[in-house]
Amino acid sequence: MSELETSLANLERDLSDVTTNYVALRKNQLELLELKHLLLKTEAFLSETPQLQLASSSSGGGGGDAEDGENRSEFCMRIKKKFKMQKEFYVTFFKSIFAFRG
Repeated sequence: MSELETSLANLERDLSDVTTNYVALRKNQLELLELKHLLLKTEAFLSETPQLQLASSSSGGGGGDAEDGENRSEFCMRIKKKFKMQKEFYVTFFKSIFAFRG
């Protein structure tokens, strides 16, 4: 009878370990899935943004050299401002994600 009790205790411990490991693995899977979707959304957003900026700037009139220089300068300033805002957004976003998980 003692062998059965020992065997049962070992099986209960093993089952408890399996359950604990399953929960940890499931949590890791969900976190990785969330990060995957975040990266996919970020990639799509970043790949669209420069194309939209270029399309909007190239649709402007085609004047002389001075006007083209001003357009390029304004375009560069808009791009720098846009990326700075995006950088601030993503820094805040990632900080909030890691603070939430911490």
